[in-house]
Amino acid sequence: MERLPNTNFFIPFQAVYSLLQDAASRDRTTARRTALVEILWHERYLSRENLMERVEDHLGEGCFGDSAWEDTFNRDMQAVKEAFALAGSELGYSRKKTLMGYYLRNEARLHPHLRLEIAHSIDEIDLRQLGIYRNLGAAQRIRQALKASEQMRWAARYSRGIKMAGASNVTLAQFIQGMIRALETAGIVCAVGGTVAGWTWGEPRPAQQIDLILELRSEQSETLMKQLRGMGLILTKDIPTGEPAQIRQVTRISIVHPDSDLRANLIIPPPGDDYYHNMLRQAAQLDFGREIGSLYVLSAEYLVLQSLMEYSMDRNTVHLRRIAAMLFHQQEKLDRKLISMQAEKKGWMRVWEEITEQADRKQS
Repeated sequence: MERLPNTNFFIPFQAVYSLLQDAASRDRTTARRTALVEILWHERYLSRENLMERVEDHLGEGCFGDSAWEDTFNRDMQAVKEAFALAGSELGYSRKKTLMGYYLRNEARLHPHLRLEIAHSIDEIDLRQLGIYRNLGAAQRIRQALKASEQMRWAARYSRGIKMAGASNVTLAQFIQGMIRALETAGIVCAVGGTVAGWTWGEPRPAQQIDLILELRSEQSETLMKQLRGMGLILTKDIPTGEPAQIRQVTRISIVHPDSDLRANLIIPPPGDDYYHNMLRQAAQLDFGREIGSLYVLSAEYLVLQSLMEYSMDRNTVHLRRIAAMLFHQQEKLDRKLISMQAEKKGWMRVWEEITEQADRKQS
């Protein structure tokens, strides 16, 4: 490995990190190794399969190559090991049944910062208030969430009595209805995830966007784009239209309603993805009241898993709070065994373990 020349001065960390991110955006090898270091710095005891899947979540399936992927991974891990050694940490591999995989010696399962984020997210939840939510009907919780969402949106659009750009009479309920209608017109199977799905299984938190997981065929893409653009929506990129064999990674598209600043996140898995296929097949059809109507919503278990995945990608603590609220709300109804099985396979187990341990302590 080529080394930088020795110097008698130091480059500021922020500058080095900025250059590293720039290099990672240009070079796939640097991108893989940077992702591996970031993952293992925060989470330990991850298998080769866990690490490869996590990196592919960020960079796309096939980023390790199609033929010599095993050699590529081994070379990457050697570079990662040297990088940690330079930072004073030792990368090891545990073969214990309960804690198997790559880890940093003398370090806990999770970085203290992640454990603190989980603790803060759980502390934010008022169990007494959550108990009141549990006693409300689903339609009442949804109505309360919609009202809170509109209040938050309009408060953000006014400053000292002056109406700001982006304020319109389109409500979140109308936006959701429009998105679902467009998908139904195109004949697309979909389910709601994210904060809006959390209204049914957890707590009625305000939302300014809706997450939609789609089962999309290539011949439906053009129809859907015409529907969405006909509604005046802005897409961050085009919906995939290639042959199924050419689409190998999950596609994420952000959609903006410019007059209201309401948003939708489309999550489009590649054809034949068993994990997402099961997620959609287990979605529950629920009545969201007269404001929205009937929607298919991710099951509580798959919403937990979706939230774990989202947290692994963007580290936004809103996902942690959603998971904790569902643990407190669903209690024994939640199939923890299913979640643990999938979390172990996907490499999210350490975070899931910490959330359940801290949540159980709070409830005891």
